[in-house]
Amino acid sequence: MSNAPVAPPGGDVSQGPTILASSWALTAISLITCGCRLYGRLRMTRNAGKDDIAITVSMMCALLYTILITVAINDGYGRHMYYLGADAAPAIKISLIAYIPGIVSVGIPKLAVTYLLIRLLNPSRRHVIILYTLSISCIVLVALCSVFLWTQCHPIAAFWDPSLVPICWNPSILVNYAIIAGVYSGVIDLYLAVWPMFVLYGLQIDRDKKLGLCFVLGLGICATVAAFYKCSRLPELYDIADYTYSSAGLGVWSSVEPNIMIIAANLPTLRPIFLAATGRHGTTSSKSAAIQGSYKLHSVGRNSKNMSKHGGPKEIYPTDTVNLVHPADEDGGAYGTTRGGITRTMSTTITTEEGSEGRGTGDLERGGGKKMWERW
Repeated sequence: MSNAPVAPPGGDVSQGPTILASSWALTAISLITCGCRLYGRLRMTRNAGKDDIAITVSMMCALLYTILITVAINDGYGRHMYYLGADAAPAIKISLIAYIPGIVSVGIPKLAVTYLLIRLLNPSRRHVIILYTLSISCIVLVALCSVFLWTQCHPIAAFWDPSLVPICWNPSILVNYAIIAGVYSGVIDLYLAVWPMFVLYGLQIDRDKKLGLCFVLGLGICATVAAFYKCSRLPELYDIADYTYSSAGLGVWSSVEPNIMIIAANLPTLRPIFLAATGRHGTTSSKSAAIQGSYKLHSVGRNSKNMSKHGGPKEIYPTDTVNLVHPADEDGGAYGTTRGGITRTMSTTITTEEGSEGRGTGDLERGGGKKMWERW
């Protein structure tokens, strides 16, 4: 890369502070919501699932991107290359490395949301396949952006070493592909946010609760807006001569989009944390016992086939018992009440000391009626 022939207008300004402020603010919120989510799932409801693994991986990638882009800014990323000169090499190299976890963190949250929606809304098998296809295809499509980024020139070191003469693709290949991938990512975010609204619209529940659920599950629309706006900034990659400054705006939105998606994926799972923080359960012994009983099931008896290796009773934690509509009944009932809520009742076998078994089964109910989302 060569320096710009003339001094850029505005002097030696830096976009670094803007990148740092937005990236770390959203990353901090994502970390807090992830921590609350994992605490609620692992310690309170004992209800962890694949969605928690996916969102944890996404959070690690988003955090790694923020750390790397911070190091790049410390080396001059966000400033004009005219003023950096040969010192631009570390900033260019580290920023290119940072985009790898940054790009990955855009796709994986969609898989986490897919897992969550399947757990909550119990769609048909055909729709489950559609959801997995959309999220996985988005991950692959977006991940290829990092491949193109690192293979567009040979040798890639020519990006930060001006003594090398690279052989590069036409820059429009990377830019156009990134725009296609970004639009597709935004469309998937929109679908994952809007589809639950259609499902919830037909439920026989209180209007305020319905609106609240639609709002929480529909926060992915914000990620859609971020994705589309980021696509509008991708043509800045054409300005290779002033890469450290021209691509800085893209660096901001590479943090905004995944963090918004992570936050949107975490909020629907924080109801137990909210109830505990506001003291809405546990005020009476009966209510506390009811709620605790909804968190986990225990097998009993020494002769139980569900005994742990150490001889004690093995705790059976239901991994698919989430009720966002009525996790705690206002009258003191336990989680899982069917009064107008979305209730998932699992088939559970409990073995007593005498070896007898009791079995209970149930279905997803809509106010005691037919499952209305089977057609989805």
